[in-house]
Amino acid sequence: WGPLCVTCFLGSASVSPPLRLTMPSKKAVICGCNYAGSQISLKGCVNDAVFWRKTLTEKFGFDAADVKLLVDEGDHEGDVEAPTKENIHKSLEWLTS
Repeated sequence: WGPLCVTCFLGSASVSPPLRLTMPSKKAVICGCNYAGSQISLKGCVNDAVFWRKTLTEKFGFDAADVKLLVDEGDHEGDVEAPTKENIHKSLEWLTS
């Protein structure tokens, strides 16, 4: 039940049905960078990003099309792009649209 609207007509009160507000779509941008081959290479960042995408879609009801994954290595299913400056900006614009 949402908020109720109470209106008056000629001195008599009537209660309108509850308002049904639509929820905005849930979106996410997930970025995982291992920096493989560099002096500052990391391990597990890409795996963590893939795990979060799986968690959001399977546990929290996100539509797979509404989760953008940006990773710098590996072969992954779905909408995956390299985490370049341009792709990060494009993904954040998509996220806030």
